[in-house]
Amino acid sequence: LVMQGLAVSLDPYDPADGGLTIYFGLSKAAKVTVIIYDKHLNTEKTFAEADFAAGACSLSWDGMTDKGHKIIPGTYTVTAIATDGTKIASQTAQFKVANSNQGGGNGNGVPAGNGKTPKGKSK
Repeated sequence: LVMQGLAVSLDPYDPADGGLTIYFGLSKAAKVTVIIYDKHLNTEKTFAEADFAAGACSLSWDGMTDKGHKIIPGTYTVTAIATDGTKIASQTAQFKVANSNQGGGNGNGVPAGNGKTPKGKSK
């Protein structure tokens, strides 16, 4: 059993843009578990073991943690572990989550700030 090519579709990934895809390849059919860790190696998201056929494989992720929160900016590690019942293969890759506030917004299409006009200024 060989696993190769573990990667994410967007690096850096911005949760405001929607989901991303995790890609990997398998030399033969296997059960695969995928886990995403934060920079402190705390588990942020675990995808339950699932069956994948040999060849190019992918898994979609909506950017939500196991606790139901959007993932925050930082560096993350994704690990995929495959087993065919007798052998185990794994791969690890890192990716970055971008700050949705870049460009002065707050990730919701609203400019940063409190929305009030400073005194003496007109809108």
